[in-house]
Amino acid sequence: MTTLRSRIFILISLIVLIILAISIGLIVISKKKQAATVAETTPTTTAGTIDSTNFPAQITTPATVIPSGTTVKPATTEETMKNAAKQLAKIFVERYGSYSSDASGENIRSVEPLVTKDLWAILSQRLNVKYNGDFIGVTTKVIATNVTDFSASSATVELNSQRTTTKGATVAESTQAATVKLVKSGDNWLVDDIKWK
Repeated sequence: MTTLRSRIFILISLIVLIILAISIGLIVISKKKQAATVAETTPTTTAGTIDSTNFPAQITTPATVIPSGTTVKPATTEETMKNAAKQLAKIFVERYGSYSSDASGENIRSVEPLVTKDLWAILSQRLNVKYNGDFIGVTTKVIATNVTDFSASSATVELNSQRTTTKGATVAESTQAATVKLVKSGDNWLVDDIKWK
């Protein structure tokens, strides 16, 4: 004969098992309904073709319409080099210009592979600067770039950036321009100088 305590334990265990079984059953049924709904709304393709019936209108409508008969010329070597210089300058400014008092020097460490040895010698001296005070964080997003001087071995890129500064609970937005000078090192561009305006 079982004691009252044992009977209560068995009864509670059975109730918990029943509730668990019902919950699992409801989850399985819900997943099957979701799969059926997705299957009903997914368009079927015929013989692997993709056409306007397979996608909503906003996907099939091109953003830019090129008139028929128009030839698109490939980018020249100079255009490709200028684009590479602009991209590197943009990446550098966004990384270098974004920092936080909680991650002291992280913005400088992140640009080490992007800069010349001479610029790194200058930037690396700022790694030991410690900030004592309220939290400060700056996020920099480049909004425009323009190559103002270019040769096969050097380039100057003017950038405009949107900067969001957080000091304690205060958030302020501003724009700031920068001039980045780059030099060619092998097949890659490296940042040799930056001037904030």
